[in-house]
Amino acid sequence: MVRRRAMLSCLLAVTLLGCQSYGTRLQTSPAGYRTDDASVPDSPFSRTHWKAILLSGDDSIRAFDNAVRDLAGKFRAAGVEVVAILSPTSKERPGTHAGLAEAASELRPNEGEGCLLYATSHGAFHGLLLPGDTQDNVLTPEELNAIVTSACGQRPTIIVISACQSGTFIRETTVAPNRILFSAASELRKSFGCRAERLYTYYDGCFIQQFGRVRTWEELSASVSACVQDREAKLQELASEPQAFFGRLMKNLPLPTAR
Repeated sequence: MVRRRAMLSCLLAVTLLGCQSYGTRLQTSPAGYRTDDASVPDSPFSRTHWKAILLSGDDSIRAFDNAVRDLAGKFRAAGVEVVAILSPTSKERPGTHAGLAEAASELRPNEGEGCLLYATSHGAFHGLLLPGDTQDNVLTPEELNAIVTSACGQRPTIIVISACQSGTFIRETTVAPNRILFSAASELRKSFGCRAERLYTYYDGCFIQQFGRVRTWEELSASVSACVQDREAKLQELASEPQAFFGRLMKNLPLPTAR
């Protein structure tokens, strides 16, 4: 049964991508680089001061709010300036399009500063679900890209989307040489752990666990993916296949550390 489902998924993917995920295909695009290309220099942004926004998009379970709360603590301990924590349970900082746009406008990164966005919610191929947003309950890749581009421009930017089918956020219109993008799943796969009794989703829990244990964002991507794979091993489901894209200016970028 699992094999048959995998074949059906691959047949669908042939139509969309030739059975190759967005992240894999775009890593070798002009915005990225071949990971085995030694001629690509290390990132010039190693001493960046990071300004962060954390977004919980859904209050149907506590796991999303738990993740942004605890990640904020991790980020602050690493010297990251947390500008805003957005949640559908907050009146002052709602997890909505308008709330995100307002928070992003406060980033205002100067020379030597960069943007870091972590968003966790339920998701679908067309975007991140924001059920508390009565005007528009889906944040699409194009909408997020417009918000981030307006706020951060050419400053170094890291975007993490933790949701089902979140690989849809890694596409030609969202990648750039100055960006790193992580997704909890490929554009055709579910992400796991969205259950009321869980503290975090699988991906959020692994990210929180691994952040600070490794040196670079590439190493973090690998260690989080391995952690997720280990947690999913007992499930009779297709693996979520977390994705990543590293822009050409972001090679071997160190994780934030307190100075």
